[in-house]
Amino acid sequence: MGRVNIVTILVLMLAGCAMCHYQKRVLGKDCAPDQGQHHVVLTTPGDDKGHCGGSLLSSQWIITAEHCEKRRFKDGTFEIIKDLQVLIGKHPDKTKAIKKDVEARHKFKYTKAQVEHDIMLIKIDNSNTGGAVTVQLPGTTCSAPSIGRRVDIVGWMTADVHPTTKGDSGSSLMYKGKLHGVLIAGPTVRLCSDTEDYMDICHPEYRAWISKITGLK
Repeated sequence: MGRVNIVTILVLMLAGCAMCHYQKRVLGKDCAPDQGQHHVVLTTPGDDKGHCGGSLLSSQWIITAEHCEKRRFKDGTFEIIKDLQVLIGKHPDKTKAIKKDVEARHKFKYTKAQVEHDIMLIKIDNSNTGGAVTVQLPGTTCSAPSIGRRVDIVGWMTADVHPTTKGDSGSSLMYKGKLHGVLIAGPTVRLCSDTEDYMDICHPEYRAWISKITGLK
């Protein structure tokens, strides 16, 4: 995880539900110093590389994938990472990154079945965040980008190999400069036919949940 990258992809397929698919890579490149500064890295004590990404919504709130709080083992079992931490401001100057402990975690549960979805809000201590840059949320009545639109994925992906790679879960999907999705799965091979799976934060229940927990509109 040496540099933050930005990948532009074309919307070819939408699932029409809370979890959607974006398909086909168009362009990958390193982020400019003023791009992707909202991107954070989820990690643990002693690890400065991290295992997941996230987006800084405010000085106190981060949005990421729910599975990023879990440590998985080869036998398929997993455990909750109790000492989860967040690296803020690693881009553009990683020497100025600030590591913060996670104070609280809020997971979305579907109101009818109380089933957890792969999206999570993390609360951190908002002191000494170094003036970190936050990402802008779309309006409360937003909708997913329509087919044919171009969107950007910001994360630690290897831009010249494939759009996303290990450690990019939780990263941001951007449309017109605003956060529209949280990445939860991507391709593992270099094929333009592969899809990127993301949680659509414009889904009405997700959008209302974010506002209720964080107070952000």
